[in-house]
Amino acid sequence: MILLNDSLQGVVMAVVKGRVYKDNLMKLLLIQIPASMCSTAIILSQFYMYDSIMVTASFVFLINLIYFPIAFICLVREDSSDRYRDMIERWRSIRYPGTKTVSAYLKSENLMFSILVSTVYQIGVLALMYCEAGKLFSLAHEDLEWEKDDPFFVTQKWLDDHPSAIADYSKDDMTDKGLIFMTLFQTWAYMQIFAIFNARRPSYKDMGPFSGLSILVCVVVALLLIFQFSLCYIPMIFGFGTISEEVNLLCMIIGAISIFWFYFCKGVLFIFTGTKDEYPEQA
Repeated sequence: MILLNDSLQGVVMAVVKGRVYKDNLMKLLLIQIPASMCSTAIILSQFYMYDSIMVTASFVFLINLIYFPIAFICLVREDSSDRYRDMIERWRSIRYPGTKTVSAYLKSENLMFSILVSTVYQIGVLALMYCEAGKLFSLAHEDLEWEKDDPFFVTQKWLDDHPSAIADYSKDDMTDKGLIFMTLFQTWAYMQIFAIFNARRPSYKDMGPFSGLSILVCVVVALLLIFQFSLCYIPMIFGFGTISEEVNLLCMIIGAISIFWFYFCKGVLFIFTGTKDEYPEQA
């Protein structure tokens, strides 16, 4: 009897470990793939339009080697047991019998849909901000105009080449080109930070992004937001200009909207798929 009980406990532990592994894998994919695809799009578009890659490398380094490892550690340590009951019901359907493979599990949770809507938001928002920069960032200037060869910060040579700009710019101010790219990358970074909330509920049927939120995740996200908000003001220490606080807050708000976008898209899919699994359970 004792041996049987130990065997059953071993089976249960194996199932739980496999479940946790797949769940953590799904969280990692949802937080990493949209960011990688968006950063790739940024790099390719910069290279195509400007024949160079500007400040992208530092932000990609910051997000992938600092932010994501910290975020993933928090997600792994968070208790997700309240989601497992609903997951098991979907896994036991005839279409996904036991989800023996990782690919079947990811398919049953519709992870590709979650990755798609997150990627569309990130790329779409940055493209819209780039095209409508003059309207969105009138807080900084009435109109943002820049050329491919402009520096990020105003130099004496740039002032000599643009005598009409002397009234609006001083040496070491950030040029319009610097303002738009700083704004774009601030927004991109904020979207990756708020993506931590989305990654907590990667399945299309895990509706509540704040359900079961741990104190650790709250503290880490708050610290990352404070650090990212302050990061763009480091040039001011050395006498250079940067974006205004209003624009920085606007970037943060746009990043936070990604949570509600993700929630909305999952809600739409949830309505179409129904509240119950369309596939009956196995006998």
